[in-house]
Amino acid sequence: GQQLTGLVNLVRGDLSKLGRQTLGALVTIDVHNRDVVADLHSRKVASSKEFDWIAQLRYYWRPAGTTTMKDTGKPNQVDKCEVSIINAM
Repeated sequence: GQQLTGLVNLVRGDLSKLGRQTLGALVTIDVHNRDVVADLHSRKVASSKEFDWIAQLRYYWRPAGTTTMKDTGKPNQVDKCEVSIINAM
């Protein structure tokens, strides 16, 4: 609540075009996350193994050496965070 209000106040302030776009995107993400958590709560999702929880996953942590890089064919040399979009209902 307070974090979102703070972001909205920043967006309404004196910002560069890029700053306003970035904060606008953060507000959108924050509102979406709030709504997702409320929905999971109302559905009484109690485990990270439930479909409704898994369907919300977007970020995956890949430790060094666990992913083969497409461009080189070699394992990744650093930890990385991947973003995946899952359209599941």
